[in-house]
Amino acid sequence: MAGAGGRLALAGLTALLAIGAAGMASTMAQAASNVTPQLQGTALTAAESRRQQLFAQMLSDPGNVAVTLEYAKLSSEVGDLEGAVSALERLAIFAPELGQIK
Repeated sequence: MAGAGGRLALAGLTALLAIGAAGMASTMAQAASNVTPQLQGTALTAAESRRQQLFAQMLSDPGNVAVTLEYAKLSSEVGDLEGAVSALERLAIFAPELGQIK
């Protein structure tokens, strides 16, 4: 019985962490620029829209190297260097052998 209770507690904790991560992810996707964007006008709007699509893809497939690299590049271009760095740091965990992030 103690084993079943422990598994149930672990499942509950996992669910709480997933809910928290989803909320944090939504906030991160909408983060304001922390440096001046390299893009302006419609190019900035299009890049931000594409970046939000990529963010959703990264949540569903966190090990996708191409999506994460594109997200990091666009984040840098729209002025969200913190978003770019955190994406690359996460990628370093999933694919430490990848030379593009070194």
